[in-house]
Amino acid sequence: MNYKRLKDHAELLEAVIGASSDIIIITDERGNILVWNSGAERYLGYQENEVFGKNILNFIVDENGKINGSDLKEMLKKRQKVENLRCFYRKKDGGQEPVLLTVNLARDARGRVRRVVGIAKSIRYEMDIEAALKRKNKELELLSMTDHLTRVNNRRYFDTKIEEEFRRAIQLKYPLSLLFIDFDDLKKVNDLFGHSAGDIVLVNIAKIISDSVKETDVVARYGGDEFVVIIPGATKKNALEIAERIRRKVESLKIMSGETGISVTVSIGISEISQTINSPHKLINTADTVAKQAKRAGKNRILHAADLESKTIQV
Repeated sequence: MNYKRLKDHAELLEAVIGASSDIIIITDERGNILVWNSGAERYLGYQENEVFGKNILNFIVDENGKINGSDLKEMLKKRQKVENLRCFYRKKDGGQEPVLLTVNLARDARGRVRRVVGIAKSIRYEMDIEAALKRKNKELELLSMTDHLTRVNNRRYFDTKIEEEFRRAIQLKYPLSLLFIDFDDLKKVNDLFGHSAGDIVLVNIAKIISDSVKETDVVARYGGDEFVVIIPGATKKNALEIAERIRRKVESLKIMSGETGISVTVSIGISEISQTINSPHKLINTADTVAKQAKRAGKNRILHAADLESKTIQV
């Protein structure tokens, strides 16, 4: 941009700059602010007299509000073209305005930089839309991994996590236990009180399980009346304590259907990584088999695979 021509058309340029809805800031060759248009006032909150003479680099920040004009300074020092640079301007209220910034250098007849013209377009709307889409995609991803009734993880999520956790436990050489929790009499509840009552019981059992374990443990609905819990780092003793806590809470659960109280129980089978239980498939099937044995033994009880003779567990 030729500096002489800029002077010749000063009035026209002033009108254009003033009418622009974009943020237009003009500085001298050192970055000190000379022109701060109405767009800058509207988006950033400062009046021109508040910023006149201050260095523009102090107004360029990162998304956390920390001054971050070094990249722009280096680009201008190297005379690199600055076009649609995504950055943030610091606002008077302490916030940040996201923009796409284009910078032009106005030179005099001898080629020396006399003015630096920054034109920035706010992209807050676009970023808000982008953030909303990311949130929506996250919600959809979460829904695809969540059981629609109980709101715990679903079978799809469990199948992925058991592979990951098993592989990690083997690599890091730490224990990994799996609880297989079987609702003892879902069919009876459905037959006596209806499927809606059965659903309410399932929701309550899922909540009891979730409240009984750590956030790092993985709770999932495995089937219609079956839940599983992956417990990284849990030995037999740890797993039995957690299982007993769940069993006891479920046993004390009372759900009213009209004037009738519904009492339910669960049978829990536990398996743990060992020399023989050496794959996710075996870990799952062993816990499932042991849970079924607990049910056959009288329900409302816990069995650990290590306490049973290996010949009784057909995986």
